[in-house]
Amino acid sequence: MCALIKALSLLAIAASTTLAAKADSFTLTGEGNTFTFSLAASPNVIPISFGFIVQNVTVTENGASTPDSTLTFYDTTYGGGLEIQPNASTLVFDSDQLFTGTNDDPTFILGKFKLTDDINGAKYKLTIAADDPSDPSDPSPVPEPTSLALLATGALAGAATLRRRYRSL
Repeated sequence: MCALIKALSLLAIAASTTLAAKADSFTLTGEGNTFTFSLAASPNVIPISFGFIVQNVTVTENGASTPDSTLTFYDTTYGGGLEIQPNASTLVFDSDQLFTGTNDDPTFILGKFKLTDDINGAKYKLTIAADDPSDPSDPSPVPEPTSLALLATGALAGAATLRRRYRSL
């Protein structure tokens, strides 16, 4: 029984180190402007018929942060691209589709993309890079499977303790 508890404990520790949450960082530059934001590699989205929407994103524009921004990513049926709504303004950029998967379950494509401002035709560059999960300044949440493994380990340890006490009576 003790060996089983040790094995489950090691499994829980291994799961917590290998299941780090993936996030992607976005840097959009052009016309003297720089926009940055981070999103989960597979974010929670509101699917629409021609892409998806991500709400409550903090977008930094030239060093000034704007929380609660809305981002819209367009699929190929709409021509691809990205829309950023940091305040009352709306910035629309044409480009290739920036994600794979479906509008319900997208995953961002890592790399560099050329974007064009839909209003004035200005050229921008977008870089989508994976954040480093080993970076201590970027804490990852404890994944649910690890929590369950830890709970099971505690329950087994408690059961083993009770069993030993009742055998000694």
